[in-house]
Amino acid sequence: LAEGFDAELSIGNDIFDSSYDRVTVTGTDFGTPRFFDLSNTSNISTSEAQAERRVIGVYGDLTLDYQDYLFLTLTGRNDWSSTLPEGNRSFFYPSASLGFVFSDVLDLPDFLDFGKLRFSASEVGKDADPYETNITFGSFPFKGQTLETRSGQLGDPNLKPESTVSFEVGTDLRFFSERLRLDLTAYQSNSRDQIIPVPISEASGFDTFVTNAGEIRNRGIEVTAGFTPIETDKFTWDATVNWAKNNNEVVAIREGIESITLFGSSFSYGGSLTMQLRRGLEYGNLYGPVYDRYYENPDAEDPFVVDESRPVLIDPETGFPQRSGEGFKIIGNVQPDWTGSVQNTFSYENISLSFLVDVKSGGDLYNQVAAFHASQGTLPVTATRDQTTTFEGVLPDGTANTQTVVPGQDYFRNVYRRVAENFVEDASYVKLRNAQVTYNLPTSLLSNTPLQRGSIGVMASNIVLWTPFDGFDPESRQFDANSNTQGFQGLRTPAVETYTVKLSLGF
Repeated sequence: LAEGFDAELSIGNDIFDSSYDRVTVTGTDFGTPRFFDLSNTSNISTSEAQAERRVIGVYGDLTLDYQDYLFLTLTGRNDWSSTLPEGNRSFFYPSASLGFVFSDVLDLPDFLDFGKLRFSASEVGKDADPYETNITFGSFPFKGQTLETRSGQLGDPNLKPESTVSFEVGTDLRFFSERLRLDLTAYQSNSRDQIIPVPISEASGFDTFVTNAGEIRNRGIEVTAGFTPIETDKFTWDATVNWAKNNNEVVAIREGIESITLFGSSFSYGGSLTMQLRRGLEYGNLYGPVYDRYYENPDAEDPFVVDESRPVLIDPETGFPQRSGEGFKIIGNVQPDWTGSVQNTFSYENISLSFLVDVKSGGDLYNQVAAFHASQGTLPVTATRDQTTTFEGVLPDGTANTQTVVPGQDYFRNVYRRVAENFVEDASYVKLRNAQVTYNLPTSLLSNTPLQRGSIGVMASNIVLWTPFDGFDPESRQFDANSNTQGFQGLRTPAVETYTVKLSLGF
């Protein structure tokens, strides 16, 4: 645009079209045992599900650069989505970011090689899944007849798009000929008008109502430090340390709703557990039945939080710990206290060794595998079912329990397995995520070949794990990563050890 003042503008159009069609054939009542084929079934039924979604977007990106040290970037995008009502189908979301390389302008000490400040504000829009604005119907066969059924989920004809508004400030600093590198970031993001199925009275003819039901705020910091402690002609040691902490809060939920249950687990072999959103409390709280505790003043009992310092109440009739009869309490939270990682790379001439260690401190997980084994009598703790024991706790009058009982399956099936408190565990971990050794072929070997470069490497992943979690993998989840529901282990395949040999050639 002028001397020392540059600009770059990009504009674009995006069309996303998705069509989904699934046909399912189900057979039951096998004729010949262990012959798993539809021809071996006496009752065959079929079903079909379809969904279509289209999003059309236009966008622009403008970057202004002054003297290569001051940068301003502005973006804007407008989407039109087929999954939203006609009146709310169009939604716009912008962003702005400012970067200032102050080390190019200010007179700084010699040990500071580079310094940059950055600020940004952005909004991101998001549409709904297909068919969440209306009532949907389906059909299924029953005794030779085709029956129509209505979904138990009611759609909101006035549904609005979700939006997330974020603010971020950070700095990038490099010291001592870039032997020390530091990146600091602080942020806040508010997710508004979240599209969530909320429970409604079944007298309405529906179980849930999909609507704009909540707002969640996240605040956090992230620190990344890079080091090069040793650097010679032949040997280099590089290290990167990352640490992050996030706090969140459910700022608001739809008027008239006390809580929103994102998921509930009520398997016959384990205690019921739900993940709920409640105004003013953290996102990720797990609610479930607990053991009753004794309070000299019952009014002092918190309606949501378990006070594990209080003695457990013992049922004087059975001699067993007493399960809470009404109301669920918070017995964990899926969010970690903090996360971190350490990456080290050692290079000597043509050989390099690197490894990455991941750390997660805090964050709870419902061990559904243990709940299942408790119901079947295959959990180690159930081995005491035929032994006499005196459960630690107090009677309703506050006196210590002295009754000796044989727990038997009555306790483990009817009390222990139904108390979710027994299966919510700390899912902290330290994991050697990967380690690899790479050998770069020397140029002397490649000089008379068409190769420009080459390397051979050996890599191993998920090879060492330390965790207090009793299940097979603290990172195992019942739901996909893009789900709002977390904290349930499920029965999915855990992360596996992998060993890889890689040959890379460049011509």
